[in-house]
Amino acid sequence: FLTNSEMKTQSKFINWDINGQGNIDSVWRIYEGQTFPLLRNFLKKVDLSNVSTQYNGKDQSIINALMLDTNKLLVPISNTVVLETKKDAGNYQIALPNYYSNQHGYDLFGNGISNFIINPAPLNITANDFSKLYGATKTFNGSEFKDIGLQNNETIGNVTLISNGSISTATVNGGVGYDIIASNAIGGTFNANNYLITYNKGTLTVTPQNLVITANAASKIYGDVDSLTYNAPGLINGDLLQGSLSRVAGENVGNYAIQQGYLFNQNYIIRFMPNNLS
Repeated sequence: FLTNSEMKTQSKFINWDINGQGNIDSVWRIYEGQTFPLLRNFLKKVDLSNVSTQYNGKDQSIINALMLDTNKLLVPISNTVVLETKKDAGNYQIALPNYYSNQHGYDLFGNGISNFIINPAPLNITANDFSKLYGATKTFNGSEFKDIGLQNNETIGNVTLISNGSISTATVNGGVGYDIIASNAIGGTFNANNYLITYNKGTLTVTPQNLVITANAASKIYGDVDSLTYNAPGLINGDLLQGSLSRVAGENVGNYAIQQGYLFNQNYIIRFMPNNLS
């Protein structure tokens, strides 16, 4: 009969298909000096040499990353190595305790030093959409964004937001909005190095300004050419109106209504006040 100590010694199992190394295709696995022979078919292979996980805003260890059952991951009494935890994204060399396992546990390999990688977490930052009247200026204070992906209740303090549509002279642009570009997230409690950041555009839409056009009363002598004018005091930014006034057709002596005709500017919603040509 073998003693308890001998039952934990590979060399005592002559003619057995047994090996003390992990990830070997032998029937039996033994953790020298720690376990009796274990059937590999009941062990889950676990590579401790290269472990990766994703940043989650908390301290993480290799055990957490591999989601190992600590009831099946054992450490010799003589062990003096304390397993390190890491929080920030990066590549770390971690000294491992001389782990062993039990039946229905793990076929461990790669003990010693582990290459532990914490990958940045994906983070999406999207500029909010806005609209403004033509002639107004839009100022961003850096808080006009949405985020998806921040870990462990972390916060962003400020995002740089710019748009060609923010200035007062930005036109209605045929109804097509201007991009709002987000970049350079800073501040708050988050660290940008822990995230793989994707910035998404918002849209700034410029809407037309109201404009009142008043036709001036006009008169002419029979046979003369029409001279039709108007007042539009609400025009801004040095704008002009395209087109010209029209009137009801007729050349005989009488009164004719002056009409808006083809007066137009995309930056304005026009309210026309008619008058008469006599």
